[in-house]
Amino acid sequence: MGQKSNILTVRNSKTNLNLKKNNSKVFLYGLKFFELIKTLLLSKDILLVNKTLNFVNNKSFYTLELFYRTKKLALYKNKKKKNLKENNQLKTTFFNNTSFLNLFLNAFNKLGSNLFIFNFTVLNNFIDKNVVLQLFRTFRSFFYLLFNRRFNLFVDFLKLTFLLYIDKIPVSTYLFLLSQVFKVLPKKAHNRFLVFLELVFKFLIEKNLASKRNIYFSTISGIKFIINGKIRGRMRASSKCISVGSIPIQSLQKNIEFYKTHVYTLYGAFGFQIWLYRK
Repeated sequence: MGQKSNILTVRNSKTNLNLKKNNSKVFLYGLKFFELIKTLLLSKDILLVNKTLNFVNNKSFYTLELFYRTKKLALYKNKKKKNLKENNQLKTTFFNNTSFLNLFLNAFNKLGSNLFIFNFTVLNNFIDKNVVLQLFRTFRSFFYLLFNRRFNLFVDFLKLTFLLYIDKIPVSTYLFLLSQVFKVLPKKAHNRFLVFLELVFKFLIEKNLASKRNIYFSTISGIKFIINGKIRGRMRASSKCISVGSIPIQSLQKNIEFYKTHVYTLYGAFGFQIWLYRK
């Protein structure tokens, strides 16, 4: 019964709002402001992984952890300097857009703070390229089965797998990418997707990754994944569970992350649930 409780309301999480304000509207404006930033970053293929908002002495402190998704490789091959300058000009015009600035100014006015301090952390700097190559060699047999014509998504999956391994991203971000992988799969590939997930979970728990400079030890003790829906296009919905490692029943005293989401496909809506237990 302990797993059904929402641990985010009991235990402190990485994504929190520390609002030292008496006005409840500021809390709602802070959430809307984060949703605005999240949608703007997604339009530029940037994932907002963790966010923190603090109000102290009429000052607003924003801490954002970002993950830059892999662009198309063709854009970076045989590029001339003129084209690169044009791309930089497009980026500057995006930030100088009047509608973009008006949205931020309205949000700033509603928050009622005189000073805004932003702290951005790019999680791509923590990625070890040698370990990503090791992951690529391990799971490249599933590339043509699940990631056909989606090489950039496969690279993003490998990077986020490594970041989850070293505890740099929450399980919600990893489940979001799994939903992107599953969304366009045909019904014949559903079982392959489950087999692939089981191999990935075993790899995260049992393997210790090593590169030329660093050695990474696994802190994950157990992963549980449940999918609900019309698997393989069947008429009735069913559920399948993948459990690797050990997950304690009591989730209040243990470091267990839980997240669930819905994935909308051509074969209907699917529900994803995941539990991750760290030592």
